[in-house]
Amino acid sequence: MNPLNLADQALLERLRTITPENGYLTDIGHRVHTGYLGALLDAEEVEYPLIVVQPDECPAPNPRGPGWLLGLGRKVVGAADPAGGLEALNNVYCDLLRCLVTPKSTPSPWGSPGLHSVTFKEMQQFLADHEVPKGTVVISLNLHTFITGL
Repeated sequence: MNPLNLADQALLERLRTITPENGYLTDIGHRVHTGYLGALLDAEEVEYPLIVVQPDECPAPNPRGPGWLLGLGRKVVGAADPAGGLEALNNVYCDLLRCLVTPKSTPSPWGSPGLHSVTFKEMQQFLADHEVPKGTVVISLNLHTFITGL
């Protein structure tokens, strides 16, 4: 299987663990999507909070042995209902951080094959406004995986 697809699959599976049954504050793991937040905001029957995994900039591959270490750029966007204000936004942010951040000594983040490591680029929070009617948390990261034969 394509190692890039395995890395995406590992991220999505990890995000789906965010439920109160697993010790998290929200049940956002029941609503994990791929695509773009704007398209979901236009949908009529969307429940909040939700997560959208979007493509992001990818760094250049680095040669490693017989292949390359490639960083797959992703933005994990969590959206909270504005009725919950800053508290709802902080709950989403806390859950995403607890889910995604692993100790640097972890050889394969989240125990998933194909994913070598995860690095974080930037994190931001935005309260709801006239442009985006939901509070959002944006976590930019790179999923690092090995590709051979490039």
